[in-house]
Amino acid sequence: IPSLAIFGGGLLPVHVGGQRSSAYALGTRYVHLLSERVGIAIGAIGARSIGERSSDTTTITLAAPFICATLRFGNARLTAGYGYAFKEHLSTSQRFRADTPVFSLGGDYQFAEQWKLAADIFHLSTVESLPIAVAARYFGERFSLEGGIVVGVPTASSERFFAVPLLSAFWMFR
Repeated sequence: IPSLAIFGGGLLPVHVGGQRSSAYALGTRYVHLLSERVGIAIGAIGARSIGERSSDTTTITLAAPFICATLRFGNARLTAGYGYAFKEHLSTSQRFRADTPVFSLGGDYQFAEQWKLAADIFHLSTVESLPIAVAARYFGERFSLEGGIVVGVPTASSERFFAVPLLSAFWMFR
């Protein structure tokens, strides 16, 4: 059964490492099930993040088309994805593009009738940390809401570990 979904989420303003940060995203995806165990999805997401320091404000805006494949194993699913982020960085002193491929790997496990635990990891070559998201998801037939945490594990000595809250919602059209 094919389905179309709209999703969105954001980061309420938080202070991390001397910087006030906020972000929001909105996207859509179309899923087509090839069998009871295999599905493919295509979609796109737009996002913006804002980081404010006392001397500078940086805004990153991106648009990213993507494709994902999902395998179901009973109450668990494993998803691998590929996308391409068209990113623009704008700060008080400079403006530049930093387009990059995006790879993701994630999954979820349904532990109760309307509850899942989900985890995702992302890789972007222009980001010097490895974002990992872990969340609890409450879902119904058409709507889901999840809350959790995103941590950034540094992959370069210039980066610092961070953790921020996660809140997102999905609305499905069937």
